[in-house]
Amino acid sequence: MLVCRLEGELGARALQQDLRPGDRVAVRGRLAVRYYRGDDGIPRSATLFHADGFGPFLGCRPSRPPGGPAGSCP
Repeated sequence: MLVCRLEGELGARALQQDLRPGDRVAVRGRLAVRYYRGDDGIPRSATLFHADGFGPFLGCRPSRPPGGPAGSCP
């Protein structure tokens, strides 16, 4: 589960739909890992998520990686 805050236009839409902090929604977007070197010269990474939209949370569908065990669902 990814916990995030809906801001800007998505935040305004969430308020219009009477969503409250802690409500579960399905979020559509892109996840990316960015690698960079800090001012101190130490390599770092950051995980960025850009949400394009959201909808009702319809439950959890655990994924099964190829040849691996089924994923978990909180």
